Amino acid sequence: MKALFALSLTSKSMLEPCLDALWSSMVSARPLFNIMIPLKTRAKIKKGNPSYHEFLDLVRLLDNANRMTRFYYYANRVKALQVTSGDVDVLLSRALSSQSARANPFLPNLQYIYWPDDKIISLPCIPVLAGPQLMALSLHITAWPKKNEGLLYATFSSLRQACPLLYYLEFTANEDLKWKDINWQFALAFSALFNVTSVKFTCTPSFDTLICLSKMPNLQVLVAKFAPEEPFVWDNVTPLKFPCLRNLRWAAHTVSDAMIFLRRLRLPGRNREIEMFRMDCVLCNPAELSSFFDTLRETCSMQKLSSFLLRVFKWDEPSGTAVNQGPPSSILHPLFEFGNIQNLQIWYFPVELDDALLAAVSTAWPTLHMLQLWIRRPQLRSKITLTGLMTFVRQNRHLVYLAVDIDSWPDDMPVPPPLPAHGVSDTEPSSSKLSVIIRQALTDHLEVVECEKQKAARIQALRRIFPNASAVDYECYN
Repeated sequence: MKALFALSLTSKSMLEPCLDALWSSMVSARPLFNIMIPLKTRAKIKKGNPSYHEFLDLVRLLDNANRMTRFYYYANRVKALQVTSGDVDVLLSRALSSQSARANPFLPNLQYIYWPDDKIISLPCIPVLAGPQLMALSLHITAWPKKNEGLLYATFSSLRQACPLLYYLEFTANEDLKWKDINWQFALAFSALFNVTSVKFTCTPSFDTLICLSKMPNLQVLVAKFAPEEPFVWDNVTPLKFPCLRNLRWAAHTVSDAMIFLRRLRLPGRNREIEMFRMDCVLCNPAELSSFFDTLRETCSMQKLSSFLLRVFKWDEPSGTAVNQGPPSSILHPLFEFGNIQNLQIWYFPVELDDALLAAVSTAWPTLHMLQLWIRRPQLRSKITLTGLMTFVRQNRHLVYLAVDIDSWPDDMPVPPPLPAHGVSDTEPSSSKLSVIIRQALTDHLEVVECEKQKAARIQALRRIFPNASAVDYECYN
């Protein structure tokens, strides 16, 4: 930022581009508010509510044409804004809210708002500041009193009317809040802003909130980032509609709970055309994985699903070790029937990984773009070898990202076959953007220290194995 400011002083021709860059993304709203209403002209707020004449003085300042001309000189450049706690006090909030009938918003080119200030008095300022260019809103929710329901609905409704391009909503909340204290606010927001196409939230919703989400006619992307502490509470019959859902990330307490969710998503007589699917499971019983993949196959279109991510946090087994369900390629067999997978990421899968799995993946999805396979240590070992990875990369010409766990570093490094005299062969990867990350699990801290000393040499060895990779990294951990 200092460099941009210095550059803006070197030439008049550089002033406007530098100002655009400086003001396009504001990490605090205070500089803007200080231009709008200089600090020296603002009354100091004492304890209690400000007096009426203090509020009136502030409104008059907002109507000062000369001052607002200077404000708009900067405000028109703002495209992203963060409003933190303390940026909007009681007096300023009331003054801004009084301008709700203005023909033009204060920030006409604003596209993204991050509003972590959860004071209820500040929320009506959002539709006053934002305008027709707003596309994304991130809002921090807290346990607001139920008596403010009318104010919240009016705020969200004003946003829908003032911001026709708004398509993305993100709601965050403190981890210690219980869903029962804030879910009515989710439902209120989704019912007022029903036209958005993408929703993300970070706490467990109630079933009523989920039903409200499923009725949104244009919702295509649903991202739920949370770790449920107990199974979801379902009713007996109500299905989930989601008429336009394409991208889904969900979290379940158990694999069984994940299967219930998938069954509720089923459409009568046809499969859902979900393109990207991610499931985070807190507890995973390996014996249920085969049924989970069967349920996924019965719910989602075999031709449309192109991205599959599965993350497991814990194994639900008394022994703490994986149940021997056979080779990983056989467990994942139902997944191989999805013919268009381009992104496969499986984290801490409760089976041992091997080169046979790589071969099966290569055969099933010849156009695969991304592969990530992390394994949980110390319960399991990865039997994937560098030789297997080298073969896999040479067979998958579309691969751009590879991140895999290995268990040991070989004494004899595999040597890639020489290139033909005329150049790159048909088996060589065609992409020059391939990124490779190899992780090695070690048993103790001393091994990690020794491994770090060899990291640079091992990265160079990996570069020889993957000559077409633009980025190669090697990590060791215990």
